Amino acid sequence: MKENMRQKEKDKIVKTGVLLIGILFIFSLVGTAFLYSSDGGQTELPLDPHLIEPLGEQQKFILFSYGGSLITLRYPSNCDESCLMAKQTISSFVIDYAPFVYLYEYDGEEGNNFEIMYESYGATEKYNSLDENTSLEIQTNICDALIPAGRTPAAQKCTFLKAMENY
Repeated sequence: MKENMRQKEKDKIVKTGVLLIGILFIFSLVGTAFLYSSDGGQTELPLDPHLIEPLGEQQKFILFSYGGSLITLRYPSNCDESCLMAKQTISSFVIDYAPFVYLYEYDGEEGNNFEIMYESYGATEKYNSLDENTSLEIQTNICDALIPAGRTPAAQKCTFLKAMENY
């Protein structure tokens, strides 16, 4: 009789334990589903490196983890000839170092100054103008971030750039 009661107690404890584990499992599934559904961020990079809207934090993380760079270009609405030349130079970086450089450019309001912001893994630089030295510095930053990229055309261009610096 005592053994029968002990067996019933054990069965009760086992059933309670299984029920608790089941409840925890269901709550963890619901919690995970809620986290993923409420995260509106994109987890893929756009195919076109000329961005229409800024990258999200997850997209930046993906880009930077592959040795990529993001350049954000703000220009005044009254963009003059030097501003247009700077935009063209920055756009050429996107072409030259594809697919590792993304560009988001936007028209600032009247009176806003020209600004370039360079971002890569662990680095953020801001520039208010684009001259030859600034252009070279941005290219060097792109190449420093690209080192892990291996034998891509962009990495080969960086190798050539480094060789020319040392020459």
